[in-house]
Amino acid sequence: MKKTLALAFTLWASCAAAQDIPNHAMAVGAGPGVVGFKFIGPCASGQVPVWLTGPTADPTCGASAVGFTIGTSTITGGVSGRVLFDNAGIAGEYPITGTAGNAVLSVGPTFTGTILAAAQTWSGTATYNGLANFTSTFQISGTTQTFPASGLLVGTTDSQTITNKSIAGSEINSGTIAGTQLAQINLAASGNGGVGGTLPYANGGCNATTQAGCTNNIFPTPTRAGDVAYWNGAGWVTLAGNNSGTQVLSENSTGTPNWITASGSGTVTSITCGATVITTTGTCPTIAVVKIQKFTASGTYTPSTGIVYATIECVGPGGGGGGIANGSAGTGSSAGGGGSGGISRITVSAATIGASKTVTIGTVGAGGANTGTAGGTATDTSVGTLCVGKGGVGGSGAASGAGGAGGAAGTGDLTPVGNDGAPGANQGITTIGVTSSGRAHGPWGGGLNSYTRVSSAAGSAGGNYGAGGEGGVTWNGSGAATGGAGGAGIVFITEYTNQ
Repeated sequence: MKKTLALAFTLWASCAAAQDIPNHAMAVGAGPGVVGFKFIGPCASGQVPVWLTGPTADPTCGASAVGFTIGTSTITGGVSGRVLFDNAGIAGEYPITGTAGNAVLSVGPTFTGTILAAAQTWSGTATYNGLANFTSTFQISGTTQTFPASGLLVGTTDSQTITNKSIAGSEINSGTIAGTQLAQINLAASGNGGVGGTLPYANGGCNATTQAGCTNNIFPTPTRAGDVAYWNGAGWVTLAGNNSGTQVLSENSTGTPNWITASGSGTVTSITCGATVITTTGTCPTIAVVKIQKFTASGTYTPSTGIVYATIECVGPGGGGGGIANGSAGTGSSAGGGGSGGISRITVSAATIGASKTVTIGTVGAGGANTGTAGGTATDTSVGTLCVGKGGVGGSGAASGAGGAGGAAGTGDLTPVGNDGAPGANQGITTIGVTSSGRAHGPWGGGLNSYTRVSSAAGSAGGNYGAGGEGGVTWNGSGAATGGAGGAGIVFITEYTNQ
């Protein structure tokens, strides 16, 4: 029997190779009862020849009935770490999430119990219905977050105690914070917190967020432009504005204001304020400070800041006394004295003065030489062309010569002339002596009356601003004498300023 079976296999293989017969053969019978073979054509990919009803029936192609043992069967192909599943009758594989035997296949799984995970990245929406215990840091939109070591998160609806925490943004938007749990609040307008929002009237606020809005809210409600707010003894109220332009505000004995018609009528054409005359519009100047500038040498006068007007005084220098030649023995002679300078005074406005004025102090009249020469005539003292004080004239140099004339009237509101110098003398010698010529007094004195000399002597200079010089004296042929120079000129400016 075994020989016959071997022969059959040999014959089948030869015929199949030569005649291209089907290449699948199934044994007929089982065990020692195999009596022959049946042939079928090639099976499709993934199929094998199988008996449909038993080893005595005809075979066909179908799924393999080969057994698969977990842990021992060998798998060819596929990707390591994936799971197998029935893919329409064919073994397929599916990627998984998780390691160490824990796999998640569902797109939206529901977890129960405790889930332990190392560092994970979550996408989409994760809904937690129970306790989520995070034991380390986590990230939200790439920012690392840290849960407090104990206690609940800020933002929960129950009462929380916040210790050494910073609150950013509008995180407290309802509820009440006890005063004992709140530190002092900085009410600065900006920086270090500050206060936002609107404080209502009931809390002592003005129900506005700006200064203008606050002012409008706390004042009484106006009725029209020009309303006047006043206190009526109980509260702030308004008096309707006077829009007629013909009434003035008055107040009765109870302090209530009202509008009344001004009595009388007329037209104001001008107002005089000191040196300022207002004919249309302007401001009356107010004098706050009086200042003085003094010039004893030529220069420039620059008005002080805030000047309203000024009074300028110009004093001309005095003329020189005459010089006298030596007289004969037994006689005494004197030359004429110089005249004093004139004085001028004027008050002018700041506009009249302008930015500056040139100040000129006149030259004094020189004393005459001891050859019988007349004294010199002084030049004028002035401030621009506003004020001019004329200089005095020099005295004669002859024995018993005439005194020089005082300075003429100058320029200004007030222009008195200077004093004339005294004449000289010529007389025989006596025990009394010879009389000298007097020097003319200036505005503040400084002249010298005639007096008796008993020796030859030069004339004295003017003793004060604007005074004339004394004439020279010769005695008993003892020598000639020069005349004295006149006193210096000066300018006084008194300023009236508003500052």
